[in-house]
Amino acid sequence: MSFSKVVVIILSYNGFPDTVRCLKSVLKTDYPSLKIIVADNGSKIDESKLLANKFKYKRLQFVRFPKNLGFSGGNNQILRKLKDKYVVLL
Repeated sequence: MSFSKVVVIILSYNGFPDTVRCLKSVLKTDYPSLKIIVADNGSKIDESKLLANKFKYKRLQFVRFPKNLGFSGGNNQILRKLKDKYVVLL
C-alpha cells in the first residue's frame, strides 16, 4: 500500500511549553509518510534550538524566523518552499 506524503507545519511564537505538548501529540501518529516542520516565528529565545535538542526524530525539521511574521506570513514562508500536495497547518 502506498501512502501520500503529508507535511505538518507547527508555527510557534514564545510558546515553548505549548509547542512541546503539540509535538508530543503529533509524534504519536503512526502515519508512515509524515514530515513535521516546526517554525519558531521570532520568539524571544531560539525555541527551534531548544526543541531540536529535545526531539531527535528524522521526520522533524526546525526553522527559525528572525522576526514574527504572523500566522499567515510564517506559514507562507514555508509553503513557498514545499512541493508537497498535502499540508496541515497547526
